Amino acid sequence: MTPTSFYITNKGYGVLVDNEGDAAYEIASEKVERVQFSVEGERLDYYVINGHTPKGTIQKYTELTGKPALPPAWSFGVWLTTSFTTNYDEETTSSFINGMADRDIPLHVFHFDCYWMEAYEWCNFVWDPKTFPDPKGMLKRYHDRGLKICVWINPYIGQKSPLFQEGMKQGYLVKKTNGDVWQTDLWQAGMGLVDFTNPEAVKWYTGMLKSLLDMGVDCFKTDFGERIPVKDIVYYDGSDPVKMHNYYTFLYNQAVFRLLEQERGEGEAVLFARSATVGGQQFPAHWGDSLLAAPVFKESGEVEYYLPEGKWQKETHDYFTMPLLVRPNTILAVGSCDTKPDYEFWDGVTLCLSVFEDGAEACTEITDIRGKIVMTAKALRIGNTITLHVEGRKNHWKYQLLGEENVSVVVE
Repeated sequence: MTPTSFYITNKGYGVLVDNEGDAAYEIASEKVERVQFSVEGERLDYYVINGHTPKGTIQKYTELTGKPALPPAWSFGVWLTTSFTTNYDEETTSSFINGMADRDIPLHVFHFDCYWMEAYEWCNFVWDPKTFPDPKGMLKRYHDRGLKICVWINPYIGQKSPLFQEGMKQGYLVKKTNGDVWQTDLWQAGMGLVDFTNPEAVKWYTGMLKSLLDMGVDCFKTDFGERIPVKDIVYYDGSDPVKMHNYYTFLYNQAVFRLLEQERGEGEAVLFARSATVGGQQFPAHWGDSLLAAPVFKESGEVEYYLPEGKWQKETHDYFTMPLLVRPNTILAVGSCDTKPDYEFWDGVTLCLSVFEDGAEACTEITDIRGKIVMTAKALRIGNTITLHVEGRKNHWKYQLLGEENVSVVVE
């Protein structure tokens, strides 16, 4: 992965080095309070971007460089991978899928790692006929179970792949200055890289991917490392480890989905820090701007962890539950479905009003499955009364007070 030559200073502004090649940084080396950078050549282009705050600076940065699209809602479901299982077939993959169902864990995407192709012919983009003699039928059977299908690909062509000779003859592979095809043994013996600066090579490569999409593949994953995207909020009592897993999985993904929708529209970066232990103290992870989760490593629940400024709700937990802290003066939209990520989020939503202080107000927006805002909720507390105003789609919604006593709610 190539890092982006952009950073934000402690004063809130950012610096983007606009250079096609490498950029060298000296960070607090020559002078501890300075960042220096340089590039090869006689020209140095860079932008100073001041949005006055880190959030504002990132918004301006993405206005300059472009903003990402919102992934489809189903991609925030639970993914299961074969990983690097070297000897598997439909019976084996079906046993993985059935194992999830037996454990009451909702599954939404099944991923085939590299051995869906014949070993060491990566990439040839053809299902190994010895292992999967009926790939189209198999994918239909999995689709009939409500699953999306992902397969592993990469932009390199191993020398053993039948596509290598074709790509070499057609000039679709990256070449050295002497005209020979550039090759390396890094991941595959004698592998070459597809030259994506060549429009014909792009058409050749994407044509093979399109044939997989016509067959029933829904998405592709490149490089290494599996992940479990998730989506929505549900309430569980936490006594069942499987239910607890589902609870936090769906909760995390609602935060991710909403923040990605904001990132697309406003250019915000979505960063989720892993919980870490430093000096014996726990550092929790933010889920959006309203939720914070902290790890627990003691059955007694007696654990210290860092909290940002402000008041946060606290609870005692054991191995089967986890502290989930809600910021005060927050309207937390809780979805109604805990079995799939792709449903209309506004339908049956619960608006949780968290510890409103006198005079405090808050607003939240609920999107549909495509990320379009279709429902807004505003709350204002004056004295012992919270006035809740809801606009847009309002099917079967309800509200719930969190941590409040002697407070009434008036719905407008």
